[in-house]
Amino acid sequence: MTLIVGWLACDQRGPCSAYIASDSRISDNRNFYDYSQKTFALKNTSDILGYCGETLFTYQILTRLTSMCDVGMLLSADMDYQDRSEIIFNEIK
Repeated sequence: MTLIVGWLACDQRGPCSAYIASDSRISDNRNFYDYSQKTFALKNTSDILGYCGETLFTYQILTRLTSMCDVGMLLSADMDYQDRSEIIFNEIK
């Protein structure tokens, strides 16, 4: 079972940072591995991705998407949140 949690930090101006955290265990009901990445911070935008549930496909797609975003192939910093979300969603589909 995966635990994933997110929260915002605020100061006198309002929200100033976002955090996401998860456990790191993946399993197949017989075996488990305790050091899997389940959260992904993009370098060129303020987006943070995370997953819970099905591991094999999700880990592979988020790793690929993160790499593509970090080299500027999918997203740019001047896109708004809705455009970035739509692009990521369409890539996953």
